[in-house]
Amino acid sequence: MDNWHGRIMRELRMDRGLTLEDVAEAAKVNTETIRRIEMGLSMGQFSYVERIFKVLDHEVEIVPTDAKSESFKRPQ
Repeated sequence: MDNWHGRIMRELRMDRGLTLEDVAEAAKVNTETIRRIEMGLSMGQFSYVERIFKVLDHEVEIVPTDAKSESFKRPQ
């Protein structure tokens, strides 16, 4: 599983000197969930990933993989 956001998450956490427990407590996410995301074993629920990155002071942006898809077109 290509989990690039898990690698970034771990780098940001380590750069800030935070433990898994620090981030888990602040984001209200289970420590094991964060560990699994960081290790690429899980993509994580978007709401969890968003909260974790917020604790790490990093913005999450949704980018559609198929911008031509009807589901991504804005109403006019």
